[in-house]
Amino acid sequence: MGFAVSGSFAVLAVATFVAFGMVYSSTAFGVELVRHAEHDAQAGQLARQNTAIELTAANWTGGSGCDSSGSCLLVSADNVGTTSLEVSATDLLVDGQFVPADRYANATVNNDSTTDLWLPGETYHIEVNASTLSAVLGGHLPPKRVKLVTDHGVSTTQAVA
Repeated sequence: MGFAVSGSFAVLAVATFVAFGMVYSSTAFGVELVRHAEHDAQAGQLARQNTAIELTAANWTGGSGCDSSGSCLLVSADNVGTTSLEVSATDLLVDGQFVPADRYANATVNNDSTTDLWLPGETYHIEVNASTLSAVLGGHLPPKRVKLVTDHGVSTTQAVA
């Protein structure tokens, strides 16, 4: 009977040690995930605070990318913040309707159509044909407002002249 008690106590001690190890590992992993999430949230907040864009032009006019009607929307915006932005992650809304980047007639950053990087101090130009806008807006032309939204959620709106 003495060995059975000692043996069962040893089994219980090992089981308690293993259970504590599993609880500790799970808790440490959970705490680490929370720390990473808090760091990512702080980094995102800092990026939003350092991001600023300014629409410098939103005109309904003729231009190099215009279709046969001779009308198109020309939008220009300056990156006046300190954050580098991605052109592919910057969205254009016209009268509240999203215009996909693959529908732009022309899009350049400082006259370079091959870059996806919009650095501080640079200007992003977008041209959208009247036929494209007519399809997006359901035929309601000319547009009245444009909104440019960055990947950080920073946006600016301007009336179309």
